[in-house]
Amino acid sequence: MAKKPKNIWRKNFDIRRVDFNLPVETMPGFGGLNFLTIGFNPITQCIWVIENLDNTGTYFLQHELREIVQSTVKTIFEQPKKVDKIHQKAVKLNWDYYRLALKMRRLQFSKLTDKQLLAWQKKLFNLQFLSHCWALPTTWYLDSDGEDFSKKLTNLLQERIQKLGLPIEPALAFSVLSTPKAESFTAKEEKASLKILSWMNNTVSLRLWLESQTPGSAVKNLHQLPKAWIKIIQKHHYDFCWLPYTYIGPAYGLDYYLETWRGLLKENFDPQKRLEELESRAQDVQKQKTELIRQLKLNVSEKHWFKIAADIVWLKGFRKETYFHGFYVMDQLLKEIGRRSGLSVLQTKYLLPSELPKALSGKDFSGIVNERQRFSVIYARTPKNYLALKKNWTEKGITVYTGQKAKVFLKKQNFEKIKIIRTNELAGTCACPGTARGTVRVINVPDEMGKMNPGDIMLSHTTFPSLVPAMKKAAAIITEDGGITCHAAIVARELQTPCVVGCKHALHILKDGDLVEVDATKGTIKKL
Repeated sequence: MAKKPKNIWRKNFDIRRVDFNLPVETMPGFGGLNFLTIGFNPITQCIWVIENLDNTGTYFLQHELREIVQSTVKTIFEQPKKVDKIHQKAVKLNWDYYRLALKMRRLQFSKLTDKQLLAWQKKLFNLQFLSHCWALPTTWYLDSDGEDFSKKLTNLLQERIQKLGLPIEPALAFSVLSTPKAESFTAKEEKASLKILSWMNNTVSLRLWLESQTPGSAVKNLHQLPKAWIKIIQKHHYDFCWLPYTYIGPAYGLDYYLETWRGLLKENFDPQKRLEELESRAQDVQKQKTELIRQLKLNVSEKHWFKIAADIVWLKGFRKETYFHGFYVMDQLLKEIGRRSGLSVLQTKYLLPSELPKALSGKDFSGIVNERQRFSVIYARTPKNYLALKKNWTEKGITVYTGQKAKVFLKKQNFEKIKIIRTNELAGTCACPGTARGTVRVINVPDEMGKMNPGDIMLSHTTFPSLVPAMKKAAAIITEDGGITCHAAIVARELQTPCVVGCKHALHILKDGDLVEVDATKGTIKKL
């Protein structure tokens, strides 16, 4: 009889600035919908810890986490067509989620009844659950614990290159072969912004008007422009302002875009040249991919595995972007519920969905939600089967502990002990090859981006769209979060910036001001 594994909790991730809207939706899906991809649900339970608005750790049982990672890798290599179908469905669900949120942006929430508000909240929340959790094994678990998939593909390339005696760097080949063809919303925004900048550049009176504005005055004086021009500027803001929202916000204001365009005009930045570079780079990558497939003599199955890798890279980014858009819209609805309940939008975001009707009926939750923000633990036993969840999200299996009860609960758990070795050399995985030398700047939230200078080395636990302005300044990017599917890897390849991901404990070893040498091709960082 096989010995039952010990229940040791392993930290899988943490997130800065978050609320209950994310874990209470996601935690049932951590186990419930894995059935779709790998045929069963290894994840039976999970723990989510919140302290002062930050998720300081999300934990899974060590043996269950390894089981889902290994089972997902096995499914990709043995049943790639099944994975294709899962991804196609996930793309559809995310578009459905995005379009529903887009439709809801046109609603006037203040004019809806309590019943109507709750109905819209439930509709959006259910699609949030389905779109986010449908392909979790491939878009999250796969490279979140040991980077099994990335390493397996990298080893395949190394062996093939060595066998054929090719003068190809495996890291570069891996980066190119896993680069998706489809664009992210972030890439679309940059192109749309460059086109507007080109129009401003060629419209002399508009350029002179914008250059004459002082910081902060352009929005106030926008009415001075022709209505058709105002409409173009406002549409861009409406279409993309939610990109940096993440889970709590804020979104970009109209001033962000006007100030960006004003600054670039004053610098005589050439938007047309940048647009041509972006188009040329995308075409070059696809040509390189075709040539690499030929040189490496990849067979049908191998090509399929790398296609899935590229699909995962794009889908993870797309899924996260639709998520941020959904949170941006959901918060407008929750703001109205909060107004009627005597709560701020942030307080409302710390209510369970089942508590929203009670809040609207007059129950005072202010003390409860404030305590949840300060310190709380969500423990979830995940469903054994996805069928019930497929039709309707449910809170069943979720327990919330706060304050002293949360501390007592955590004290009873057996958490994996992590030993951090102090060293001047760190290692991770190459996400985009290249070398750089510079000063470390720790950037985990948008408020920290002001300290980032061109040529600095950006260090983050993980990155997301609102940190892209800092990433564009970086000579190299380092993250603790790992795998080809992480946001940093995706953006670094778009920017062609050297990037090392999965560099464990980097934030404990490196700090602001440290001088480092990054060899992303080798996946190493040396503290000088």
